[in-house]
Amino acid sequence: MNEQKDINQHFFSLVLSHEAAAMQYMGKVAGGDGKLTRNMEMAQYAIDTLQVIRDKTKGNLTDDEKRLLDHVLYQLQLNYVEESKTPEKEPAPESPQDEEPSSGADAEKTETPPTE
Repeated sequence: MNEQKDINQHFFSLVLSHEAAAMQYMGKVAGGDGKLTRNMEMAQYAIDTLQVIRDKTKGNLTDDEKRLLDHVLYQLQLNYVEESKTPEKEPAPESPQDEEPSSGADAEKTETPPTE
């Protein structure tokens, strides 16, 4: 059976856009700027929104739409639990040059011999 035929394209886009947002907020995929960011609160919001959609559309979805939504929610919930166990990562410095002035200034303060 052709999946595209039994899934409304607007519903399909809605579900996949919330999935992509949740994965991006969990730091699993890069954003439009190419950087990984993590915001677990927003990831939870995207997942909760899909759960509300599932609850409010119960009995009104085709079998394929229900399977899609259930599968996406299952995968997001597993990823959320996994990512919740991972401690927040410190942002990496932009470049080593950004660190040199501050460490160099500290080095000058500690390496300068006292004058007589």
